[in-house]
Amino acid sequence: MNKLYLSALFIFPLLMSCTTDPDDGDDGWDAAKVCPETGSNSYGIPNRGTFTDERDGNVYRYTTIGEQVWMAENLRYDSEFSGCMDHFGDSCKTFGLYYSLYEKIPPSQYVVNDSIFGFICPNGWHIPSLDEWKTMIKKMGDKAALRLKGGKYWGNNREAGTDECSFNALPAGALNYTGSMSSFLTEAFFSTTKKNEDGNLNVVVLDVDFRYGYFFSRTSTRCVKD
Repeated sequence: MNKLYLSALFIFPLLMSCTTDPDDGDDGWDAAKVCPETGSNSYGIPNRGTFTDERDGNVYRYTTIGEQVWMAENLRYDSEFSGCMDHFGDSCKTFGLYYSLYEKIPPSQYVVNDSIFGFICPNGWHIPSLDEWKTMIKKMGDKAALRLKGGKYWGNNREAGTDECSFNALPAGALNYTGSMSSFLTEAFFSTTKKNEDGNLNVVVLDVDFRYGYFFSRTSTRCVKD
């Protein structure tokens, strides 16, 4: 793992699409129906619980939202494609590792490496597609961003979340190839497997709302159950 020790935050411009899908209406949204804390899901396991990554012994919390089962923490699997910053307490554990799904082609070109998709997540889990993200976000209603955010660490006047489904999205920002950070404590960036028309990977960005676009830096990863 490429572990980085940083003393300052650096914000870089993002190549982002600022469009979001329209919400499906907030009337009648009920966490007990969308993401019940008790009971079992369609996989025959408790709606919320923990599992162990057999590769390294990391234990992760998970939560069920609709028919999907999501990791409720950012991935921490140490690979050659991951990086970590460690200037904010125990950041690597709290905020997880940052992953690039691009391979660098000298001197400065980055090309999506599809082979990375298959082994970053634990066995039985996968990097979500953009459609899987959108399905989950739609389930969360008009206040999806607020409901999926955790209640800690959001700074710079960003509103902390209510975390009604125990998803606990954290403002981990993104780890740039230069070793600096973008948007730490203000935004969350998540990997997807969806490529745009230029062959670049879309990411999901969470701030006061959700937006989608493409971004070349290393981002957080939440895996979803197969």
